[in-house]
Amino acid sequence: MEEAKNAIKARVQEYINHTGDAASVRDFLIKAGLSPSFITGIGRGIGRDAKQKIQKAYTSLNVDWLDTGNGSMLVESPSRVEVESNVSPVRTGDLQWMEIPLVPYKACAGVLDGFGDPIWQEDKQTMQVLVDQRLHGDYVIYEVYGDSMNDGSAQAFLEGDFLLCRLLPQSDWQYGIKKRTATYCVIATHTEGIVLKQVTHHDKAAGIITCHSLNPDYSDYDLQLSDVQALFYVERLAQRNL
Repeated sequence: MEEAKNAIKARVQEYINHTGDAASVRDFLIKAGLSPSFITGIGRGIGRDAKQKIQKAYTSLNVDWLDTGNGSMLVESPSRVEVESNVSPVRTGDLQWMEIPLVPYKACAGVLDGFGDPIWQEDKQTMQVLVDQRLHGDYVIYEVYGDSMNDGSAQAFLEGDFLLCRLLPQSDWQYGIKKRTATYCVIATHTEGIVLKQVTHHDKAAGIITCHSLNPDYSDYDLQLSDVQALFYVERLAQRNL
């Protein structure tokens, strides 16, 4: 099994050397929306979901070759339809305006409220956000409500803020949700609703994350991942009203 993992890693590096689409194997995986430790966790080959992510990020790559070594490294048809993510460009250039789905429910920074229907339905509203690079993965915009993430500091999230958030696929939760840097997440649960919190700890064995509020008036609490419907990393502030 280790030999197969090493072979996949070597093919990733071969693709990088040939195309220059990534700076390293780690960068290759991150751009595809996968964990940097994805290859070490591979069992019997690359799974279907992971293949789809890789294909979206690297449309010229033959993912079957990446998995097995069979066939050619690059796809044969140059007219292959590229599906980058769930966002669509409005303008082109060094900076691009992207149409990103706007979740109609406010991310309750303090008060959990009914989450309701899946947030990625096609009939939802969109919001134009200026980005400096093509987006990979599934993104949404959340509007903050409440004061639990407002401690008066420069890092505070204010009511009415619009946040650019990236979906963390459930298949990647096993690799760890908390990052080395401050990990801010919008979390949607089956029973209680949507909440914006800082994840300060992830007990992988127990399937529990610890949610922290920046506002000291709010207490930390543990949340079972079995109750989580969707989890998004907060990438950056998209808009703040004056």
